[in-house]
Amino acid sequence: MSTRQLGVARGQESDPDEAQRLGWVDRFRKLPGFRTAAVAFALTIGLGIGGTAAYAYWNQLTPVSITGQAMQPSIPIPADVRCQSAFINRIEWPNAAGIDPEARYIVTFDSKLLDNPVTYALPRGALRIEPYYLDLKDELGYSFREYPVTVTVQTAILKNPSTATVRIAPSDLLFSSERSTPVMMGYQNLGIAGFPCRS
Repeated sequence: MSTRQLGVARGQESDPDEAQRLGWVDRFRKLPGFRTAAVAFALTIGLGIGGTAAYAYWNQLTPVSITGQAMQPSIPIPADVRCQSAFINRIEWPNAAGIDPEARYIVTFDSKLLDNPVTYALPRGALRIEPYYLDLKDELGYSFREYPVTVTVQTAILKNPSTATVRIAPSDLLFSSERSTPVMMGYQNLGIAGFPCRS
């Protein structure tokens, strides 16, 4: 069998001058695994250029600083706070319009009989407080004469909300409104405590 016949049997081209007519790219294309190598080469170059371009773009960006601020909840100052004379006198007020659903009413009592003002947080939606039922009497103690007691109301968000009327410290308030216009009561305790309305 001639060399020409062997080439045809192997699937090679029969023209011996073909290798001279083909360019170097065509000769590479005929090699086994050319396509895989070409794709790998293209990806290497493409990704290399893309990485360089991305790095250059990143370095051109101006540094940005983002600052945030906690949004103040809706805690309006209670209006129309009054002392209501009844069988058990109480401090009451209308619901403040637009109050945050998580806000509580905070009532503060102050008197010369107290070392420091005494503050209570009320359950959500409570619109009155009866001082007679509070442990405030223990703080005020016995008194033969009547002493003035100043009462103010504010709205606030508590750090640890409670579903009961609880005594709190100023540090328990996360956000708070200004206090309402003061309301005056009296206090006298000759065995039975009384909180008469004085304003």
